Amino acid sequence: MPSSAIEPSRPGQSGLRARRTLAGVVPSSPADHQRSGQALPEDVQALASEITWSQIVGMRNILVHGYFDIDTDIVWDAAMRDVPAIETAVRRLLKTLEKQSQ
Repeated sequence: MPSSAIEPSRPGQSGLRARRTLAGVVPSSPADHQRSGQALPEDVQALASEITWSQIVGMRNILVHGYFDIDTDIVWDAAMRDVPAIETAVRRLLKTLEKQSQ
């Protein structure tokens, strides 16, 4: 996923705050909800132990179920602080899985 995929559609934190919905962040269709609810097997998670899987699931649950209580400052901070490191770790995980499947 290119870094630009995580950037809000409007520049800066104010763009995120200005959006009345977080439709670009929260799954919108039943199929999206089903996919987001499917956990990675523990053995796959163990291959990337630097990823805080439980915190990712927790954030997802807040975004999906706590819509009116979402603090856009927290979402913005997480996106800017955490997502780049998670993206790097997931890329490493995918390479590991590719090597294992060969």
